[in-house]
Amino acid sequence: MYKIGSYNLQNFSPPNEQDENCKNMRKAKHFIRIMEEEKFDILALQEVFKKDSVEYLVKELNKKMGNTYSGVHSKDFLDFKPKCMRGDKEYEEYAFIWNSRRIYLIPPQTEMDVVQNKKTQELPQKYYREIYQKLNSPWEGFLQKLAELIDEAIRKITKKDVANEALIKTLKTWVSLKRPPLICGFRPTANLWWELRIINTHIRFGGRNEKTKTRVPKKIAIKLRIEEYKFLTGSIHTLVNTLRFGDYRSVRTLIAGDYNLTEEDLAGVTPDSDREYMKNCENHRVETVQNMKSTLKKITYFDERPRPTSDDEFYSENYDHFSFNQNWASSLKNPGRIECFSGLEKFKEYHEECSDHVPIIAELSL
Repeated sequence: MYKIGSYNLQNFSPPNEQDENCKNMRKAKHFIRIMEEEKFDILALQEVFKKDSVEYLVKELNKKMGNTYSGVHSKDFLDFKPKCMRGDKEYEEYAFIWNSRRIYLIPPQTEMDVVQNKKTQELPQKYYREIYQKLNSPWEGFLQKLAELIDEAIRKITKKDVANEALIKTLKTWVSLKRPPLICGFRPTANLWWELRIINTHIRFGGRNEKTKTRVPKKIAIKLRIEEYKFLTGSIHTLVNTLRFGDYRSVRTLIAGDYNLTEEDLAGVTPDSDREYMKNCENHRVETVQNMKSTLKKITYFDERPRPTSDDEFYSENYDHFSFNQNWASSLKNPGRIECFSGLEKFKEYHEECSDHVPIIAELSL
């Protein structure tokens, strides 16, 4: 059984190691405490903005846990991505950290640390280049579809309020989709014939432009997020899951991350199945799980309200999820959130110093 997790670390950058009290240093300490307690085998991270951030977390983890963990950042994969899937530099914000004693990453370099068959030494470059090149055409098609939906929304807004230029500008920025997912392949060190591909995603919230203080109507924002979700769980999941390299391996593909959509938002939503390469995928039935709330209410929420009587009151939305093919649903067990604090004082400390999310976790049998 393997512990798989996802965690939005909320704007984590490399800490100033000379300042023990800087926010990112305190955030890192919370993160390491959680990792020590939970011992994830693979953890997908969002809002980790520099490669140095991952290197720092791995270094500090291994000081505590004895050279157990490795990490990779989305910037390590830029050479493999087509132009339409390269987010702005500031938005290349994904990472993975994994237990290298139990899990082997198919690395983005040409060398492989653990290769039983010398014929596969050139696999990594081919592996990631082919995955991302296969996604090029559908991604461009989706961006076009998104642009059409936004133009439609702008026309409706213009009819009501021709002067609302700030809102229109905010909507237009959505089409760039600056956070394409990070896709990585993993294998258990105990059995390299199994492969787990994880699509690490952070669906754009896009509800507010901080410069203009303009808020996109909630109904429009949710509609656009759902379109991205349908595309990820349909076209992207199918292509990533069906691609094979060299010797046949058993492959399972998991989407993990911050969807910015609740279970209620996703009720009745089915994957995008309009595209040509989806027509023969009769078994492509994706299920999304993890219904516990994992985002936190604002830190000031309880300032003028009665003191909470239960830790459940600190949570706001269930935005963090896992999605996978229903055919292997029995292999993913016990999805839920990690309880990172208890009581009002610890809630405020965690929220201020660490994140507005808590990690989610599931157990995977391969």
